[in-house]
Amino acid sequence: MGRNYLDYLDSPEWWTKRKAALKRADYRCERESYLGPRHDGPLDVHHSTYARLGDESADDLVVLCRACHRDERIARNKALKVRERLGQVRLFDRWDDDKAA
Repeated sequence: MGRNYLDYLDSPEWWTKRKAALKRADYRCERESYLGPRHDGPLDVHHSTYARLGDESADDLVVLCRACHRDERIARNKALKVRERLGQVRLFDRWDDDKAA
């Protein structure tokens, strides 16, 4: 899709999909456990993939609290750095942030 991402996030189509995702997740972070403590703070609707931006399926959207969303972005950025360096995604048990810079 050739649409600008930030413009899309302001569109009525996105807000309809966002509201549906929040409702589906019962307005809770999808990483929290119903038996565990509640994840506090605002909720974000995260794209697990941008391949179908504007034509997302429900499975493409994940409701996350702000802290979990930040963790997801950090993990994705680290994976992208690894892909750039090695030409593929590799899993590491540890990540040395000093070497990532």
